[in-house]
Amino acid sequence: MYEESSEDFKRRLQGTFVFLTFDSKPHLVYFKNYSEVGVVFNSSKYGEVVLNYDKARKDVKYSFPKTGLYNLKGECVVFQRRAERQWKRAPCEANTQLYPLLRIVGARYRNDDVKLNEENLEQIYEPTYPASVLAGIETMKTSAALSRDFGISLTNRDATNEYLLWYRTKPIGYVDIKNKNVVVHYKPLLQEVTDFLTKDFHTWNVRLS
Repeated sequence: MYEESSEDFKRRLQGTFVFLTFDSKPHLVYFKNYSEVGVVFNSSKYGEVVLNYDKARKDVKYSFPKTGLYNLKGECVVFQRRAERQWKRAPCEANTQLYPLLRIVGARYRNDDVKLNEENLEQIYEPTYPASVLAGIETMKTSAALSRDFGISLTNRDATNEYLLWYRTKPIGYVDIKNKNVVVHYKPLLQEVTDFLTKDFHTWNVRLS
């Protein structure tokens, strides 16, 4: 049976965000490096944590959030893995992309707003979504994730009650909240949009453009 060496463990996880258990609860930490005294982790709550190699290998857990849309600091962001950088087994700058949804259409943001760090990743691992389209609009700044697949944002059209509807990273139509109309530009997504909106407590008229 293959037993992972310390070098393999280091190569796979150093420089990534992993989980360690404190007070019977998993907490996200940053795997900093190896030192003479052991494996060093940084935690915003617990500070620097040092474990010997055997305990670190036993206690460290890791996973990737699912690719999709998430809410972060009042905006919709995109979380996705870089397919060509999979040798690291947990999220890090080399294998993960995290960026505002509206950057796709040219909106400018400070990089710090969506930096891949412990605070932001915690919100990605434990996502929250609005109960309805209208709730998302009420709480967003310029965009909101309605689910991992659907998002909504302001539009550059001169229409007070109209919003841009997104499917993952593609704008697919418009939502008119005043008249409860949804216009979808892609026929293959028409049924999926309709099914998603029926979970809302409002009657939406969904049609193809």
